[in-house]
Amino acid sequence: MNVAVVGGGLVFSFEGAEKELLVMALLETQEDYSVSYDRLPEPLQKFWAGTLSDDPALAEAADDLKEARLAWRSDRAQALEQWLNPDGPLAGPDPLFMLEAEEVDLFLAILNDRRLTLAAYHGFGEGEMEVDLEEISAKEVQRAVWEIHFLALVMEHCLEALREDEAGDE
Repeated sequence: MNVAVVGGGLVFSFEGAEKELLVMALLETQEDYSVSYDRLPEPLQKFWAGTLSDDPALAEAADDLKEARLAWRSDRAQALEQWLNPDGPLAGPDPLFMLEAEEVDLFLAILNDRRLTLAAYHGFGEGEMEVDLEEISAKEVQRAVWEIHFLALVMEHCLEALREDEAGDE
């Protein structure tokens, strides 16, 4: 995968199955966003509610945080709908995908949502992320760890391209 900055946006050039893997992860994310908060498993409810403090004096602020975080879900689902629809930029076999400058932060946030959702659902911490995939016997868990690593790689390529572009502007 190659990521380059063009006009402040990002242009992805995928190789092999990279685009299909990204699309599958984004489809799963879109599905995650569509599930009502009340129907989410408890670990995901805790993730989306966020944690501010156990201090009762901050209960109102905690409710505001939860409301804001839940609003992100619908906003981000709309972006995914645009990118993933049959006429969208991720449809078809074209190995290129372009994000406008104003979409980059949203794209990175969506990828991170998927990573954190997988980690919260499976109860992963840093230790689980360092385990060799071959040491994990459950295929679902192995797939989740692999997907988290793949999405981190996509994010890393994006951030590196942005850093290089910024350094070139100096």
